[in-house]
Amino acid sequence: MRCGVRIVFVGAVADDDSGMTDLLGMFAEHGVNTVMFFETQPHEVLARYSKGVEVVAIGTRGRSIEPREAYRKTKEALEALKNLNPSMYYLKYCSTFDSTPQGNIGQMIDAGLDLLGGYTIALPALPVNGRTTYMGNHYVNGVRLDRSPMRDHPLNPMTEADLKIWLGYQTKRRIGLCDYNVVKRGARAVGRALKRLGKTGVEITIMDAISQRDIRTIARAVWDYELVTGSSALAMEFPPIWKKEELFSREKQDFSHIELRKGSDAILVIAGSCSEATMRQNKYALERGFHDLKLDTTKIVEGEGSAGYHNEVERIIKDAAKQLKRGKNVLVYTAIHKEEVAETKTLGRKHGFTDVQIGEIIANANAEIAKAVVDDVALNKLIMAGGETSGVVCRKLKLIGLYVGKQIHPGVPMCFAISEDPQYSGMILSLKSGNFGKLNFYEEAPMHMATYIHERGQSL
Repeated sequence: MRCGVRIVFVGAVADDDSGMTDLLGMFAEHGVNTVMFFETQPHEVLARYSKGVEVVAIGTRGRSIEPREAYRKTKEALEALKNLNPSMYYLKYCSTFDSTPQGNIGQMIDAGLDLLGGYTIALPALPVNGRTTYMGNHYVNGVRLDRSPMRDHPLNPMTEADLKIWLGYQTKRRIGLCDYNVVKRGARAVGRALKRLGKTGVEITIMDAISQRDIRTIARAVWDYELVTGSSALAMEFPPIWKKEELFSREKQDFSHIELRKGSDAILVIAGSCSEATMRQNKYALERGFHDLKLDTTKIVEGEGSAGYHNEVERIIKDAAKQLKRGKNVLVYTAIHKEEVAETKTLGRKHGFTDVQIGEIIANANAEIAKAVVDDVALNKLIMAGGETSGVVCRKLKLIGLYVGKQIHPGVPMCFAISEDPQYSGMILSLKSGNFGKLNFYEEAPMHMATYIHERGQSL
C-alpha cells in the first residue's frame, strides 16, 4: 500500500537483535543516523534517544518464541513507533527466512497488516550475502534453502524453499508472487504488478531478486510504501532515493555526542551461534591465537540451578578474565562441530527441556559470563555471535539500545551501547548474525573498533 507522506523517517521492528543491527548498518553506510532499542521502551525513552536520527528500530527477540507472543510483541513495537510518526514501517526478518511452519514471520507480517491495513511485500533476498529468490524459491549461495545447512537449524529448521508454501503455513492471508520476469522489466513494471495483485486481494507478495540491481529496482517501486518486510537489502537502496527526492542530504553519520568507554586492548568474543559460518569463524580464530574457552554445554543443559551449570560458568569467567588482563583475545564458544550440537540437544531433552529452552539456558550462561567478565576487566569492546545470544547478553549488560554505525563486514556493523548505567554506556559492540561475516571476522572487527576509537582521539 502506498503512503501519501514522503519518507523522511523509518520505524523498524526485527525478530532478533543481530538482525536489527544488520538492517541499521545498511542504512548507516549512506550516512543515515540510526538507533535501536531492546524491546519496546516507554515513549519518553524512545523520544529522548531518537533525537537527530532518521531510523528508529525495536528488537523483539520474536524469532523463536510462541507465535501468539511474537504477534503481540511485534504489534506492541509498531504501536510504540507509531507515536513517533514514521512515514514507513519496516519489518525485518532473516534473509534465510528461518522459521518453522507455525511462524513467526507470518505473525510479524500479520501484526503489521492488522495495524496498518492494505498490502505489502516480502523480500528476504540479500544478494550481497548470497541469499536470492527465483520464481518464489529461496537459495543460499546457489543452494536451495531446504537443501542447505539451514535445513538443520537448531531452533528454526527450514524444510521448504518455496516461500509461498512456507509462508502460507504461517498466515491465512492471500500470498502472491512478483517473479523475476516482472522484476527484470524495471520499477514501473514492478509497481504495476504489485498494484494489480493488491486489487485482486493479495495482501503479501513474495519478491524475486537475484542481484543487487533487482533490489534497486524493487526499492524504486516501493520506496513510498507504508509497510515493507524482508531482509536488510532495501536499506541499501532507500537512502539514495531519498537524496534524489531531496529528502535527505547528510553524507556521514554524526555520533559525536557518544562518549566512548575506555578499557582493555583485548577483546572478548561470545559465540553462542552454532551455524556453520560461526563454527568456521571459531576455528579460524583459535588457529590465529585467540584463547580457547569452549563452554561445556553438556553441563550447562543440566539447568541454571544445577552445580554443573554453576561450576562451568565460573570456570569460564575466571579463565577469561585472567587471559584478558594479560592482553590476550578470548573466544568463548559453544560448538565447533555439528556433532556437539546434536549431543547437547539430546542431553537437554533428557533433562526435560525443549530445544527452545535449551537455547535459552545456553544464552543465559553466555550472558552471565559476559557481564561478569566486563565488570571485572573493564572491557570497552565486545563481539557476540548469534541473534539469541546477542539479545540476552545486551539485556544482561543493562543496555537500553544501540546507536548503529557502519559495517565491518556486510550485515555486521559497529554499534555503540546506550545505557542509563555509565559502567556500560559507550562500549563498542558487534552483534553478528550466526551466518554472517567473513572467515576472519573476529580478527578484523577489533581492528575496526580500535581504529574508530583512535580517530575519535580517545585512548584505548
